[in-house]
Amino acid sequence: MIPELVTAKKVYASNKKKALKGIDQEIFRDELRAIRENAIKNLEQLWKKAVKNLESSGFQVYHARTPAQLVKQFKKIVKPSDRIAKSKSNVIKESGLLKKIKNKVIETDCGDYLVGLCDEEPEHPVTPAIAISVERILKKIKEKTKDEVQATPEAIVKWVREQIRPRIFEADVGLTGANAVTSEGSVFILENEGNIGLVSRIPEKHVIITSLDKIVESNEEAMKTMKALSIYGTGSRMASYVNVISGPSKTADVQKKLVTGMQGAREVHIIILDNGRRDLIKKGLSEALLCLGCGSCLYYCPAYQQLLSGFGNHYIGPKGLALETNWKKLYSCTACLACKENCPVRIDALKIIRKKRSMLESPKNKKMIQNIRRTGNPFGNKPGKPEELYCC
Repeated sequence: MIPELVTAKKVYASNKKKALKGIDQEIFRDELRAIRENAIKNLEQLWKKAVKNLESSGFQVYHARTPAQLVKQFKKIVKPSDRIAKSKSNVIKESGLLKKIKNKVIETDCGDYLVGLCDEEPEHPVTPAIAISVERILKKIKEKTKDEVQATPEAIVKWVREQIRPRIFEADVGLTGANAVTSEGSVFILENEGNIGLVSRIPEKHVIITSLDKIVESNEEAMKTMKALSIYGTGSRMASYVNVISGPSKTADVQKKLVTGMQGAREVHIIILDNGRRDLIKKGLSEALLCLGCGSCLYYCPAYQQLLSGFGNHYIGPKGLALETNWKKLYSCTACLACKENCPVRIDALKIIRKKRSMLESPKNKKMIQNIRRTGNPFGNKPGKPEELYCC
């Protein structure tokens, strides 16, 4: 196990235990699961209501069935010459957007910035730089900028802040994800660093990229989700900031006439990506869409501890495996269910994996399994040499 991951797990477990003090964890988990199950069960109804209320609040709403459609819509909103300040977003990574545009993009999340600096891949949905050592970070800083930085988290964070902050104020577009979208017409974004507040308010145009499974019924449910993400995502009772965005900035201070574009963004665009989520529901894999994206399961997963971002597809862990098409990765799971034990909504990863494995089995494998169930051996009950051999 990577030393950095060992340290992170110890700190996370201690912090989470403190954050849960005084909370009946099982009741809390029951409530969270009910929120997520209701959202997925009533997805189409909540989606229609959300679009109506978002638009009435001044959002410009787009629906993208595929990443290609998302990129096309984004290019209509954002000019190639626009400078973009971007916050952390797993849906943006899923869409592959940054590889398809020519804009100058500044990563404003500390972890994502360090991942880019060190030419690495993000290894955790909440703390992407979790596997990068201090020594490697300092080496890359010296190599790419010639700066000398002390070997402490405080010094590194200060250096990253100095690189990022001035460039946010130069941006034409703020680009963020979302942790929840309510059918009442609000977008909730959780953060500790303060960068998302700046990214969503300083540039005149704010673009939100999120996915269908982020929709919940009410603002109250969204706040409970924010609390869960804080506790299970970072081990804090509540994150430093919860951004609730209900349209562009506006004022009615002159003759009570509502005028948009005061100190925050003048335009707020939201692109909501499907990318196979409706298909997961149809195929009986809706369990994966209950995921909050907190990454709590990964600290306890033996497969993740060896494979890191190789354990999944776009998303690490159970949700990523539901979207996975590489059968080898699906057989990396040890079926220990440590993930379910530590998941705030008790996602049954084994149920997801078994269903996905059955979907990816070849006709020959299926025939072999049928023979085993019927006769006790993979070749059926014919005597002599088997007519067919199967690869398992």
